[in-house]
Amino acid sequence: MTRESITTSRFFSASPRDHIDAVEVFERNSSRVGAHRHVIDGDLGSHDHGFLEIALVLGGTALHRTVHGDKPIHRGMGIVLPAGGWHAYLNCDRLELYDCYVATDMLWNELSWTRDDPVFSQLIWSPRSLNRDGGTMFELQSDALSRAVEQCDAILRLSNDTSAINTTAAHVGRLLLLFQEMRGSAAHDFQDETAAMPAAVRTCIELFEKDVAHNWTLGELADAVSLNGSYLTRLFHRWTGLPPKSYLARWRLERAAELLLHTDKPISTIACDVGWFDSGLFARHFRARFGVSASQYREHARKPATELVPDPVVP
Repeated sequence: MTRESITTSRFFSASPRDHIDAVEVFERNSSRVGAHRHVIDGDLGSHDHGFLEIALVLGGTALHRTVHGDKPIHRGMGIVLPAGGWHAYLNCDRLELYDCYVATDMLWNELSWTRDDPVFSQLIWSPRSLNRDGGTMFELQSDALSRAVEQCDAILRLSNDTSAINTTAAHVGRLLLLFQEMRGSAAHDFQDETAAMPAAVRTCIELFEKDVAHNWTLGELADAVSLNGSYLTRLFHRWTGLPPKSYLARWRLERAAELLLHTDKPISTIACDVGWFDSGLFARHFRARFGVSASQYREHARKPATELVPDPVVP
């Protein structure tokens, strides 16, 4: 990729606490994986995303701001930010980033196995990454960074090549190779934190997934795992970054997003199916989570490829 093709797009003109929604990023890409390479000078204000973002620092310098404060970043650093998490880049001096985007429903489906991996559970699913105001950082050695960039390049080419058969499998294959490089690097960073998720936490998550519409109470969950409710709440928060009820609320919204894409059910029916019986409350929470209404989410995600004109690629 030439330097001339590395640009700052409309996705990255974020104003303070702007929201970059999944519809905007994936409207031209039904595979739910995308990539973008760009250079930033100055400041990129605080913003959050409606998708998982993996940012690789290829060059330049900046301060990376989260709720935990400002941290200098440089070539070889990686940042994983979950859907809903916010961050900002300050004092950027030719900060060159390669961002890879993954839709949340892909995480919960094709990539759900990563929850059981001791490194990925810390890198993607842990309190440090599931906390809405946090993020996870790791270091990539030069050779690993080069291989990671190669996979991001491939994802970008797949997204831009409208003449090819653009399959989810091709995108996921490249994404898994990127994940392999991330895992190899992060394993060293997390060597003291790679214990498996406690069985009690895992059981609660499985109960939510099996019956998302059920009005789960803390007492029911505590009885199911034979723990005190207060202790369960602390344990669950430690491993997921959220108390059980908040985790369930987010899972309901992500399950609703999946149903919007893959079924023709009315939105009101989908809301009830996932446990939101107040349609107005569901609408407000859905927009807060994904940045668009449920109807807009479905409409844009289902737009035929013939109606989508790709951005020009600079040779």
